[in-house]
Amino acid sequence: MGRMGKREDRTSPRPGGRERNRLFPFPLFSHFPHLLFPFPCFPHFPHLLFLCALFPLLSSLIQPAQGAEPLKDRWERWQAYAKKQKASDLFPPLKYPTGSDWLARHHESGQTYERYVRSRPTKLTKKRNRIIVQPVGTFTPDQTKLLEALREHLAVYYQCKVDLFKPVALPKKGFRKRSTGPQYLTKSITDGILGPKLPKDAAVYMGVTVADIYPGEGWNFVFGQAYLRRRIGIQSLARYYPSFYGDEPPDDKATIVLRRALKTMSHEVGHTFSMQHCTYFQCNINGSNSLPESDRRHIHLCPVCLKKLSWNRKFDVAKRYRDLGAFYKKHGLTPEVEWIEKRLKEVQPDDE
Repeated sequence: MGRMGKREDRTSPRPGGRERNRLFPFPLFSHFPHLLFPFPCFPHFPHLLFLCALFPLLSSLIQPAQGAEPLKDRWERWQAYAKKQKASDLFPPLKYPTGSDWLARHHESGQTYERYVRSRPTKLTKKRNRIIVQPVGTFTPDQTKLLEALREHLAVYYQCKVDLFKPVALPKKGFRKRSTGPQYLTKSITDGILGPKLPKDAAVYMGVTVADIYPGEGWNFVFGQAYLRRRIGIQSLARYYPSFYGDEPPDDKATIVLRRALKTMSHEVGHTFSMQHCTYFQCNINGSNSLPESDRRHIHLCPVCLKKLSWNRKFDVAKRYRDLGAFYKKHGLTPEVEWIEKRLKEVQPDDE
């Protein structure tokens, strides 16, 4: 058995120090107690004065938010903003969230284009001029090919340089045991690995792992998590594989996994460019609470989020679509190719 440490006596003098006044912590009033105790009948008066001064601050911290906008009111506001965009039929509107949908479970206020511009979002600069994909853990040869596809897709999606680094080891602590294996706390990777290693020339340092992850107590899992200002994030590939759930892999398993991985990686990198969850159309920046909801999500950006990104990156929208179309064709993503072809007719109607 180990020894039990002695509990510290809070009223005893510090070693080599002077005993502090037990009624107030500041040494000045230990020397001049008459400043605090003009009335002997109220020896605890300074405590009351101190608490009264702190009360407004403490009450603001512990009181629940007052007047939180109900989902119905937010939904009407989002729909009104979406109608102003005059979007084509290629951008379906969101359905009213119910049940376990992300917007039904999580309070989102919505981020308009105007609000995004005012927020001074993260941008590429002359010094921070690339996105870096950082594998975390070990990967099979097929998964290594998937990493290269993720890198290539990010380069055309965000129209910038993207580099793929060599894998680093998973943290030795910061995980919990599950029947499917260890599940890592996202902060054990973002704060324990990515934050300290963040390259100076990286606008975004995005981690990717095949390990399962979760953001904290009360959560079963997340597909990914990224920060709006810290330029780092982490994505897990674990739950994209049918084998994770004990299911037999379908014939198009590789395509299913690729599509899911491309969606989440480009979604999380959008957050690192300070884009909040989209609440206006079916869009890649929509939040998702489950794999079915994630599968329903568009891989494309809606008009609002595309406007944000094109303002941020200053790219040619038509060129970006052509680059994406070439990527999707190369990887056999036929529905995405067909969507791009239709969209290009809207963006550049004279080039039919």
